[in-house]
Amino acid sequence: MVDYVKLAATALRLVTNNGKSITIAKLGTTPSDVAKPWRGPADQRSPYADSETVMAVEVPLAGLGKMISKSDIPDGVKDFYLVAPGLTTPALNDFDELVDGSTTYRIVSVNVLKPADVVLLYAIGVQK
Repeated sequence: MVDYVKLAATALRLVTNNGKSITIAKLGTTPSDVAKPWRGPADQRSPYADSETVMAVEVPLAGLGKMISKSDIPDGVKDFYLVAPGLTTPALNDFDELVDGSTTYRIVSVNVLKPADVVLLYAIGVQK
């Protein structure tokens, strides 16, 4: 029987040893004027609704091989970031932006490699 917890630990170790620190963030959605909620926040990024610093490995689209079907990749995605979640990493499915150094990308797809109940990797597709 496969030990998925051990595989998740191996994925985390490999990403940590070979990756870099990035920030992923959720845009703020609280309106600046509750009497006019349709106007939204004055600045969705200040402050972010939530942000996490994680380790990731940047992989060009061609480097994914058959991990993700081409039909499942939105137009314009050129790069993916592979993130192996740690014990305290929340689910990354609903984050909006990825910040790598001084470059901010829009997250357009999140694919989860999750056999059984254990998340091994997130493959986060980004666009500029």
